[in-house]
Amino acid sequence: MNFIKYLIVLILIYNIGDLKAIENKIAFTVENEIYTSIDLENRKKYLQSIRLTQNIGTDLEIIEDYITTILFYLENNKKDMNLLDEAEKLYNKIKEDFDLVDNKDEFKKNFYSLDKRIYIEYLNYDLNRRKIIEKMIQKRTNEINKFNNNEILIFDIFIQYLSINNEDKEFVLSNKNEINLSDLNQVLKFFDENKILYNYSNKKVTNFDTLNKDFKNLILSNKNTFLLELGDNIIMGNIEKKYKRTEEINISIYKIESQNIIEKKELVCDNINNIKNFNKTKIIKFDDVKLSGLNEQLQKKLIKKNDYLDLSTKSSYVYAILCEISYNQDIFKKIYRDEKISYIANEIEKDFLQNRNKKFEILINE
Repeated sequence: MNFIKYLIVLILIYNIGDLKAIENKIAFTVENEIYTSIDLENRKKYLQSIRLTQNIGTDLEIIEDYITTILFYLENNKKDMNLLDEAEKLYNKIKEDFDLVDNKDEFKKNFYSLDKRIYIEYLNYDLNRRKIIEKMIQKRTNEINKFNNNEILIFDIFIQYLSINNEDKEFVLSNKNEINLSDLNQVLKFFDENKILYNYSNKKVTNFDTLNKDFKNLILSNKNTFLLELGDNIIMGNIEKKYKRTEEINISIYKIESQNIIEKKELVCDNINNIKNFNKTKIIKFDDVKLSGLNEQLQKKLIKKNDYLDLSTKSSYVYAILCEISYNQDIFKKIYRDEKISYIANEIEKDFLQNRNKKFEILINE
């Protein structure tokens, strides 16, 4: 049967409560196959037991994920790639693990509350989805293994920005000196007061290679804020870098104590030897300092070489300059690669559904 013809109807079940006390209602149908509120509750128990967490998402998210696994299964099943044997082996392994757990464990209770046949069916659905996605990922190996910019490996990068259309472009440019892009909340307030229309976006960079070249250049040049004129539009916002695994990163810092103020232009690593000659100045180098030992505020300020902190007191001027960052590239390349695989897997899943023109109709059960 043509994959494009799958009919999907979602009916959210609110306030499900105790299954023993409720009517078994239709939750959704796929290709005329009915899935009920009991099926939905069973799926929740399965997800909680296999993920070992109570936080498995909203009813809508669970239903959409459930349907996605069914669609992958139906696609895979057409190719005679049934994974029931593998699902049963995995079930037995999970059972062995839960047999070692205290009987009061909620996840163990969820596991044993489900019929073996139902649990294996869910495993089979998930395994089919994984197999299809893995095959598609293998075709993008070159993309996954591509590393052009080692300097970004150790950071999580967040971009938040506003898009302004041509109608308000002149106003924004003429008032840009009043706009503090480090605090977009103030910018939003300013725009709202002046009735400026904008679109707001806030995202984590999950695949640097797919970024717009303007954003790539901003990140690589360590820009914290930006205002770009792109055709008739203006893109403006800020970029934040956060260290990924602080326990895997070491830094070297120079601490400078002086009786005299030191100009900002002098506070650079290449100028340390000159600073040593300043009158009444003491310099101490701290090598291989664990980044995880610094508080969050310091980690935010010491991002790149020559970043410095002004720690001056009433009695002396004190500065700390970041001069070296060291880490195991192999560890962070693996982290980056795993993150890229996760991003591509989500992309494949979305494309898989879109390419088959799936339409989800949501009906609320009053």
